[in-house]
Amino acid sequence: MFFPMSIPTNRYVIELPFQADDLAPYISKETIDVHYEKHHKGYETVLLGLISGTEHEQYSLEDLIVHSHTSPDQRIYNNAAQIWNHNFYWKSLCAPATSKHPTQGAFFDAIKAFGGFEKVETDLLTAATSQFGSGWAWLVRTEHHEIAIRKTGNADPVWLNSADHPLFIVDVWEHAYYLDYKNRRKDHVESVLKNVMNWSFAERQFNAA
Repeated sequence: MFFPMSIPTNRYVIELPFQADDLAPYISKETIDVHYEKHHKGYETVLLGLISGTEHEQYSLEDLIVHSHTSPDQRIYNNAAQIWNHNFYWKSLCAPATSKHPTQGAFFDAIKAFGGFEKVETDLLTAATSQFGSGWAWLVRTEHHEIAIRKTGNADPVWLNSADHPLFIVDVWEHAYYLDYKNRRKDHVESVLKNVMNWSFAERQFNAA
């Protein structure tokens, strides 16, 4: 729905778009391995068990989210949404050497109108650190083609009840950073924004909206 993914048959989890040690020292290989292999793939294992033998087996990940988010039983929704968010999260990260601000184009102009890259990073940090409990901080393109910052709790994807088009996401679930930063969420988010934020992916998302 929001970005192209190559997903193997009967699977919802994408392959990592980088090597597990590519983000070190800002996010360690140990954190990536546990986060991806245990948490992300764990959501998929649970989801496949929930939908096996039902009509939901034929649904896309986005359809599962849309059709299940108002259900009294939130298990399908929570696991499907967490898979989607994590797929997007991995796309939002890159090796430090390739984390570079764009210098021209429509996305650059929208960032400039918002107040510049430093303001984007500051506001994302504020959103991420002020999110109570688990959740996500998002850079989005609004329906008016403007840059905005959002935050959502738990498994909620930013696009579900809005016209926002996601460009970038920061994971502030504790499992995303505890092995590297313990309870220092702010340090984790600053490291992501300053060193491994995939601006090229965000720009492609903006241009595709």
